[in-house]
Amino acid sequence: METEISRDNDTIKISKGDSYISFIIRKSIAEIIDHSKNMPELIPLFDLFIKKYKPISVRIYLTSDKPIPKEEDQFIHYLGFKRTHSGHRRDKRWVSDVWPRDDSFEESYSCTYTRRKNKEEFRFLVEEHGFESHIEMMEYLGYHQEVVFDGYRVLDEWVNKGDFLGYLYRMECSCGKFYVGMSKRVGIKEIESYRGGGTRWRRHVKAHKDHTQSKEIVKWCHSYNDLVQKEILLINESKKSPLCMNLSTRSQSNYYGVFGGCAECGSRGPHRKSCSLYIERICGFCGVVGNSHKSTCPKYVKPRLCSECGSPNHKKTCSRYKGLFGRLNCSECGSTSTRHKKICSQYKKQPGCKFCGSEGAHRQGCIKYAERLACKECGSRSYHKKRCSQYKPRKKCSECGSRVHKKTCSHYTPPKPCPECGNLTTHKSGCSKPPKVCKPPKV
Repeated sequence: METEISRDNDTIKISKGDSYISFIIRKSIAEIIDHSKNMPELIPLFDLFIKKYKPISVRIYLTSDKPIPKEEDQFIHYLGFKRTHSGHRRDKRWVSDVWPRDDSFEESYSCTYTRRKNKEEFRFLVEEHGFESHIEMMEYLGYHQEVVFDGYRVLDEWVNKGDFLGYLYRMECSCGKFYVGMSKRVGIKEIESYRGGGTRWRRHVKAHKDHTQSKEIVKWCHSYNDLVQKEILLINESKKSPLCMNLSTRSQSNYYGVFGGCAECGSRGPHRKSCSLYIERICGFCGVVGNSHKSTCPKYVKPRLCSECGSPNHKKTCSRYKGLFGRLNCSECGSTSTRHKKICSQYKKQPGCKFCGSEGAHRQGCIKYAERLACKECGSRSYHKKRCSQYKPRKKCSECGSRVHKKTCSHYTPPKPCPECGNLTTHKSGCSKPPKVCKPPKV
């Protein structure tokens, strides 16, 4: 006997003799709505439906109206269904102590209905007696609470091995405007009810209630990274049209911080220049790449000047100056940089270079040493000469009068000996630390 397949709109029925199974399919999600009682004969019919229509998932809802025989429960689990929801549906109601009543009130009310005390039948009572809660009002009228069980509901779901995590969609209004985005709600009811999540799009739909909207699924995606990246490409392509209602892709790029970064470039924020998803932001007025604009650009925002020092970035003499990276001026050592001075009690020794041992600039013998560029005016590589326009006189100590503190000065700090070889200046030949390299003779 041959297998027959009949379809009426979204309803599909597969039968063979007395055995049959019916599905309703919407947006690649199927639901079993009816089937015959001989369970073993339904297995090849179910497999035929999966091979022909390739749904993402198949669901079956069982309620108190449709009891759950043990044979049927074993059948759906044998096919690979998993229980995703199971529980009672219940509702609290106010039921009258006496029925029929002498007044115009009904036999029962839902608790969610009576909470709104501004209803017409309750408004006069609230104004007259001033009830603080709906419980006090309903008890005064002679009602008591009862929990009404509305039935038992179970959802079993079969998911394809190549299951999809989400999809990209395109919402289009009858006026021509459209919105694109992504969604992870892959259920039948969720796909039908979800109508887009953009703020601008939702305001447009709310303002134009006479317009009609249609939904189109553009692409299904297996992984979250693939879903987000494909959405960014879709939005960037759609934004070329003036009818696109999408604002930006900034919120989409923030998801990478949670899910481990871009699969291609590894960035958790904006994509790197080497990434295929990188978008170069160029100002259409001044041509500057990035967020900054030229002073002649209409988008340029002039920085506010300080009322005390007159500078947008506070000067060191200003009381609002906080130093680099927001560090306050140290009252003990007077340091305005990112580190305290050695004479300060808050000074912490920094880990030196593992090659030359220097805490500051690398020594000339270090592999990380970078030769300083000479001044174009005076030719000096360290301090500018007196004849140079960039020359700044070095400060002298008020106590000893020297630029480098003398031994008799109270600010003098004696050099510490090497803990390994004991020398104060050049390390010995047997020391593990590299010896100080002399400067090459000038030619």
